Amino acid sequence: MQKYDDLIKKCKRYTRIVVSGPQRSGTTYMAKQISESLNYEHADEYSFSIRNLIMFKQKLDKEKIVIQAPALTHILSEINHPRTLVIWMKRDFDDVKRSEDRIGWHPKDSSWEFAIYLKRFVNHFDLIRSFDRSAPMKTEIFEKVQSPNMQVDWIYVDYEIAESSPNYIKPENRKNFHSKQTK
Repeated sequence: MQKYDDLIKKCKRYTRIVVSGPQRSGTTYMAKQISESLNYEHADEYSFSIRNLIMFKQKLDKEKIVIQAPALTHILSEINHPRTLVIWMKRDFDDVKRSEDRIGWHPKDSSWEFAIYLKRFVNHFDLIRSFDRSAPMKTEIFEKVQSPNMQVDWIYVDYEIAESSPNYIKPENRKNFHSKQTK
């Protein structure tokens, strides 16, 4: 997929879209943009208290919804709702690291992710422990363990696709944005 318009054409085939991937990979922006383009409800991760699975599943029971869920990457292969598309946001890990550091996200906010992954993917303990940041760890587990077991359609979306979206703001114009700001 080369352009944002191509992504939207694909998304129109689904009634539920989960935008996930590592934190700071563009999930907030992309979920908002897709929901606006499709005129679907937007569910920010705060609408289900970031990691509350019961509340997340209630959102997932709805139709015409785009859900931003970077903190729930570990359960993506368990989603089995019909007409659901999971989008895994891909962003250069050095860019993610710079973004995390800019807002002070790592390591205080990523330690819980490592704990969840170590518990859930116990057969991959050594692999998980080999990472010092959650973004490459989550991506590696998704690619090697989860993606072959996905029960719904899923795609990778490169962070750069945002540049062709309607409300894109260049990086130099968003240096002072807070972590959830998109405009």
